[in-house]
Amino acid sequence: MYSLNLSRVMMNLDDYRFKLRDKNSRFKDRLFKDHVTSDLVEAGGLFLSLAKPDIEIATLIDHELRKRKSLERTSENVEACKEIQNAFKKANIEPIEWLFRARVRLRTLHNAPDGFGTFSTYVILIDWLDKNNNYGVYVGQSRKLPDERFLQHIEGVKAGQNVEERGVQLLWSLMPYANNVLKAKTRKMYESAVHHCLASVKAKGFKNDLLKVGGDGKKQDPNSWPGNFQMKLKIFLSDFHEKNEY
Repeated sequence: MYSLNLSRVMMNLDDYRFKLRDKNSRFKDRLFKDHVTSDLVEAGGLFLSLAKPDIEIATLIDHELRKRKSLERTSENVEACKEIQNAFKKANIEPIEWLFRARVRLRTLHNAPDGFGTFSTYVILIDWLDKNNNYGVYVGQSRKLPDERFLQHIEGVKAGQNVEERGVQLLWSLMPYANNVLKAKTRKMYESAVHHCLASVKAKGFKNDLLKVGGDGKKQDPNSWPGNFQMKLKIFLSDFHEKNEY
């Protein structure tokens, strides 16, 4: 059992959040590779015990600890995995089983061009545990910052379908177009790109074992995107749908 050094770990919680919010975080398999194992265990427990638990960060901590155990099955790594799993159980929270796959899939997306914009895309975790034993997501776009728009959804202000009742938190590691980087004329294309990209992620419990994704992004056909916009994703989706005709 790890002893809890609250003062030190509490000071470092923002470091976890900062790494998550980097627009290129999706390209890193192990966001928290540089953290000491004992600190990861303690931070994971703290994120799960917050008044509003951060399931995303706790899940990524769990992933890092499992990776360490798979690479080197030491007593410390084995115990660390047990501790974080017990923390999830104590909080009565399920980790996001598809999060790593989603982050990898988002690597097919190109970053938005550098420059000032006024719109963001955002991704909200949706709780479908009671019906599908899994989480889904809602993808949206807004002129407001993601945190502000998320609160509106939860308060029922122009809320997307199911978000007011089932929205849990923002998923920052799946949001490469956050913080007002998009221009008005392209915002819906980027929203659609994120939507279609995440809708191709494997996730247990849903139709065809694919992640359930809500939002208006599905209304745009990737074939309607102009020119070379998200060409890597368009090629992937064409091949994906050809292999997965349902």
